Amino acid sequence: MTVNFTRLREIDKFIKHEATGTPEVFASKLGVSQATLFRYLHFLKKQGAPLDYSSYKRTYFYKEKGSIKISFETKRL
Repeated sequence: MTVNFTRLREIDKFIKHEATGTPEVFASKLGVSQATLFRYLHFLKKQGAPLDYSSYKRTYFYKEKGSIKISFETKRL
């Protein structure tokens, strides 16, 4: 899977604010198919994101406070 880091940041923002809606709605907000959304969510879970879904609230959420960090660190040789 090719990872779009801008899309990951957008997904993270929606999840942190518990404003994703159902998977169908979330995929629509992102402009992707549900299958693509599920691939991104699976990727996040594989990276250790404590992701869950509330059918009552109809949103994805993090079970712990945090966010996705994407960075590049340089090392001195």
